[in-house]
Amino acid sequence: MIDWSQIEKYYDQGNTAGFAMSLLESERLLREVIGQKKLPGASLDEKIKLAEKHLTSPHSLHQARHLSQELLNLRLPRNIGKQTAEQVLRVYFTAITELSNLSAVQVGKLKFQYYSLKIKNKILKGTLAVMLAAVFLLGVTLLLSDTEAGGKVTETLVNVAHLIVYKFLP
Repeated sequence: MIDWSQIEKYYDQGNTAGFAMSLLESERLLREVIGQKKLPGASLDEKIKLAEKHLTSPHSLHQARHLSQELLNLRLPRNIGKQTAEQVLRVYFTAITELSNLSAVQVGKLKFQYYSLKIKNKILKGTLAVMLAAVFLLGVTLLLSDTEAGGKVTETLVNVAHLIVYKFLP
């Protein structure tokens, strides 16, 4: 059960400070729910991005979180009106409710998606590194093959390549 009482207490103060505190408390509650659900991701933004398909209005949540960040960084707007606070709190309420209602199966799918994406990225980076190394070696081989010393180095590289391909790879 999500406890909204502290948010309501701050909101009911009816002033800019109370509205600001209710927004910050909503951000804290969002972080708490995401932590309880154990959503995968390195940062809170990454976790929310991964869960976007389960949110009604992820763009509105991004804007609401931006306002909360501005408050945390002490770049306070001169006045936070009741209407603005109410709209932002409604966005937080919807997002927190939707995230807290995620089932274990949905969270499991998000984790699978996250780790699959990480593995895919690592494979792509590794493949790119191997390709760059092969191009570099080919370039060096072609460059060195035009000289006598280069010919010996090239011959050695070719022998090493044959050794790797025919001894270790099969």
